[in-house]
Amino acid sequence: MPRKIRSNYREKFKFVYNGKTFESKRQCCKVYGICYRSVMSYQNQYKCNTEEAITHFIELKKNK
Repeated sequence: MPRKIRSNYREKFKFVYNGKTFESKRQCCKVYGICYRSVMSYQNQYKCNTEEAITHFIELKKNK
């Protein structure tokens, strides 16, 4: 029996930030030059959503 291929599997990982659609949260972080693991850690520690965490690290990078 052939394996069923889920054509929309990648769709569930799509991530929208500031009106731009990314393949994933990891790709979004890569585009903005921030560490994905740091964003996820910040999100977990401060109980905020991913957009807020990404914005936080982008602002930190601007202030350097």
